[in-house]
Amino acid sequence: MRRSDVVTGGVLAAIAAAVALHAQSFPDIPGQQYGAAVFPTIVAVALCMSGLMLVLRGWRAAAPVPRPDRALSAHGVVGFGGTVLLVIVYAVGVDLMGFIPAMMIVLLPLMLFLGVRWWVAAIVSLAVTVATFEIFTVLLRVPLPQGPLFG
Repeated sequence: MRRSDVVTGGVLAAIAAAVALHAQSFPDIPGQQYGAAVFPTIVAVALCMSGLMLVLRGWRAAAPVPRPDRALSAHGVVGFGGTVLLVIVYAVGVDLMGFIPAMMIVLLPLMLFLGVRWWVAAIVSLAVTVATFEIFTVLLRVPLPQGPLFG
């Protein structure tokens, strides 16, 4: 049994279940069949299922528990720091630039850091950004910052 997977999956499932329960208190949108709770509930249920699968996989694994005495690699530290920096850039820049450029600035470097070919990263970043923008603005009617390019 891999305790780290069991613990991580259990914590993830518990947090996701709490989010799903809390989302049920969100108000309904007048005149629509679904309300503000739909998207958070869908994501929370998916995360809860992922956490439970991680628990089961960790429970069945016979591999030994990794020792925490190993030092972090430089690649891991740069990845963590870069991710935190890009989230801060998004939080600060989304109102200034708009959702589409800000999300592209986050997704493209993250995919390149993970080793995705530049042209695949560019296409997927653009497609995911535009799809997310359309889902939120058209389907869920959640206004996202337009920015100077699209506003």
